[in-house]
Amino acid sequence: MPRDFKHLDDANRYVVEDHCANPRFSDQLDNPDAIAELENVFCGDYARVELSTVGDVLESVCAIGTGCVICRSSASMMAEVIRGRTKVDAVELTGQFRTMMATMDDDEVPDELGDCFALAGVAKFPVRIKCALLPWAALEEAMSNVA
Repeated sequence: MPRDFKHLDDANRYVVEDHCANPRFSDQLDNPDAIAELENVFCGDYARVELSTVGDVLESVCAIGTGCVICRSSASMMAEVIRGRTKVDAVELTGQFRTMMATMDDDEVPDELGDCFALAGVAKFPVRIKCALLPWAALEEAMSNVA
């Protein structure tokens, strides 16, 4: 696994590498209610999010990130955090993740973001923030397509 994120301490690097090597909820869904795909043409990162809902709950989630380690890990972490939550909760978590990426303060990461805390150090490198945000932007697009 390439160590292209030396700005992360060893514990956070382990979490990021684990999500990259063992992505959670990356199996495509049989009949998703919404699908969104986004690509960063400048770096080659790609994110795909599939959602199946029951009422207002994101019952099943598939999140696939390709490209750099940060994008791939962020997709896995996001899927783990939002699965089983309401759309309102997912919107709030997306906002919290965006705030974490903007503030560069890993002491203020809400517990609700789960393993996403490991990406807080990415905020110190503005060019890499888009890598972490791409799956979350795909989630927002997919949720906007859910009836």
